[in-house]
Amino acid sequence: MDDRNNPYQSGSSSNPGNPYRPSTPTSSSTPSSNPNAPRPTTPSPSSTPGGVPNSPYSTKPPNYNNPIDVTKPKTNYDRSKRGDVVDEVEYVPTDEEREKAALERLRNRAAGAPAGPTSKPAKVKGENSKKIKSIIAILLVLVVIALLIVFILFLNKNKGVQEEFYDIRVSMKIENKSALSIVTETGQEVLKEIHPGDKLPLKAYARNSEDYRGDALGNLDTTPPTTYVRFKLVLILGYEERNDILSPNIGEMWYRYNHEDEATITNGVQFDDGYYYYKGTLAFQQRVELFSELEFVGENITCDDGGKYGQIQVIVESVEATPDNIIKGVVWPTAPKYWVIDVTN
Repeated sequence: MDDRNNPYQSGSSSNPGNPYRPSTPTSSSTPSSNPNAPRPTTPSPSSTPGGVPNSPYSTKPPNYNNPIDVTKPKTNYDRSKRGDVVDEVEYVPTDEEREKAALERLRNRAAGAPAGPTSKPAKVKGENSKKIKSIIAILLVLVVIALLIVFILFLNKNKGVQEEFYDIRVSMKIENKSALSIVTETGQEVLKEIHPGDKLPLKAYARNSEDYRGDALGNLDTTPPTTYVRFKLVLILGYEERNDILSPNIGEMWYRYNHEDEATITNGVQFDDGYYYYKGTLAFQQRVELFSELEFVGENITCDDGGKYGQIQVIVESVEATPDNIIKGVVWPTAPKYWVIDVTN
């Protein structure tokens, strides 16, 4: 029998003890010298349980009669019998790696990310924050509404106190209204143009009576009380209220706020309310002249005021002449203290 036809022939003296390693060719014989020689067959992994799969160095020949069970999944194979399996060693992190992991968990917790099984999800925290903000907003709205209600009640209370002491028994009359208009050549009456520094001969009077012509005592149960009187001039210029343009020609019995006078009085008034105060009192059916002429102060009129239509308002107020109400500020709390002292003495 020719030994070259046995693929499992033990090697020659140049490769002893290794039946699967090819022999070193010699000059007398080479593997390629016989083209009809059979090729070595690669053994199956299942036929070499003691060796390495697909290795030419297995000590046992393959068993071609043992069928492979293809119905078993690969995961059921005995991995301990495979030659390419490496023993798995449990990994233990170092102290430095533990510190890095702890720092990472702290960063996630600060950013709102879940830090562990006991931490609340970030979504739940966000919903709780929104609920708290909504409750705070509702409370702020309620506080604002309460403050508005208190403010309105306060205004109504003060308004009621002032109206209680007001005496509506005052009337007024303005003379020479024709000075506000001119008649054109065509006979049409038009408003007069006003220039800075112009003076109008308007006269106004106030009277302690419901009707300026006088009230009959026979129609009254009692004699009306004596009153204090004040008046104010307002110029409506282009839908704007101006208190600095009109200057009335008043008599010595009228007083207006003076900063130097108020500085000499303890707790004096700090601002001008725009009213002219009568230094005396008006008895029933008595009248007093408010002003005899109106002047338009030129230094307070600007170019922007030119071409606008104006309306003159004369506001007259009277209250019962009760000194305590004036001194305590129950009525006319903005009245100059200098006038209050003068009129109540």
